[in-house]
Amino acid sequence: MKFPIVAAAVFWCASGKPLETVKLGATGPTGNVKDNMAHTSEHAKKLTGDGLAQQVMDMMTHPVKALPGKTSDGGIGLTQQISAIMAESQQKLAKAQRVHDKMVKKMKKRVSQEFADEAQTIGATLSSFAKELKRSEAELWNVINASKVELAQDEERSDKLQGEEAWETPGSDERAKLYAQIEAAESALTRQKHSDARAVSEVEETVGSAMEDAAQSLSMKVGDLAETSAMAERSIHHLVKAVKVPVLSHSTAPNSVKQAEGFLKAARKTSKDDIKAATKKVNAAIDTESKDIAAQAKAVQVDVDAASKKIIETHLGGPHK
Repeated sequence: MKFPIVAAAVFWCASGKPLETVKLGATGPTGNVKDNMAHTSEHAKKLTGDGLAQQVMDMMTHPVKALPGKTSDGGIGLTQQISAIMAESQQKLAKAQRVHDKMVKKMKKRVSQEFADEAQTIGATLSSFAKELKRSEAELWNVINASKVELAQDEERSDKLQGEEAWETPGSDERAKLYAQIEAAESALTRQKHSDARAVSEVEETVGSAMEDAAQSLSMKVGDLAETSAMAERSIHHLVKAVKVPVLSHSTAPNSVKQAEGFLKAARKTSKDDIKAATKKVNAAIDTESKDIAAQAKAVQVDVDAASKKIIETHLGGPHK
């Protein structure tokens, strides 16, 4: 069998062009024959793995041995067998693709479930945080109201003793101080409510960013996860929004203006301490959850790569490189 026919058949299979379009020289394909053989082998290897590449090289090196069913001119049999090998390779590739698609679908479902589970866990954490902030606000508000009641009662008692027309009544200085404390506490409470709302929103954004990063890193492996991430974020937001202001029992009523002033001062300090502790707690929890999200995403990537490698080895007859 003449080498030009072998080379032409190999180039035909590698290029996908009709056999007659492959140009041959007087004694072989145009260019260096060995280079063409090496190029064809590498191309076949990339397409179908080492198995097909080795078969093609065997045919080119030992055509008679490799092709017992060749025709009298030694060329048509080679072309037919290479075509058969390529057809078989395409069938294997199609099957591998179906198996791979099924695996990717399964992995995407796994990611969706993990995101949903994380949303519930994080939602519970943020809800607890929001509840602590609202409880702190409610407790301070109770003390403010109790102070207002004591201030009004003290003024009433003083008026009864001195008369409403008196220019100055006993305890007026203490009442003025308490009044100033009440106004300051109310302003502080208003600022606290705005600050608390921002704190909850910022934590939600932190979690949302972690989920979006994980979704983006996995999109190249299992497809678009933007909606999956968005659904998880909405779930968290709804859980936080569902938190209501807790109903608290009335705080201990002060029995004097001086005591009311002390209660109010203590309540403001307690509120600050509670917010600080709750913020520290939620930040630690969210840091852990964010790391868990990243770790789960990494685990999925590793599992997808391992499954893809196994599919190639099983269905394409060669190691994944």
